[in-house]
Amino acid sequence: MVAVVLFDLSAAAQKGCPTVEIFGGYQFTHLEPTLDANGWGAAVNGNFNRWLGVTADFSGTYKNSAHIYTYMFGPSFTARTGRVSAFGHTLLGGATSRAPAHFPWHSAVVSTSALATTSLFA
Repeated sequence: MVAVVLFDLSAAAQKGCPTVEIFGGYQFTHLEPTLDANGWGAAVNGNFNRWLGVTADFSGTYKNSAHIYTYMFGPSFTARTGRVSAFGHTLLGGATSRAPAHFPWHSAVVSTSALATTSLFA
């Protein structure tokens, strides 16, 4: 399975458009002057062609016994020119969080909806 994926990625790179793009990283969240949290972020983008793809984005943020998880999905659009690829995506999804009663932002399990629109240059 891994060999097939690596072969597929290298073949797509020769055409100038990867089939799959993967991101993972560290996340620092500053919620209040005294409430800073650490976490992670991960995303997978599957490209249908040079300009259209679909993105799945996930993150987790932690502070003591509290946490927030987000999950977002949506289309992505990319303009690929030479060494620079400009992309934008619109993601829809949700977030869940849990915190004990002594946290200032809430005291129970909460589920919410979320909408994010991002345009970045990579």
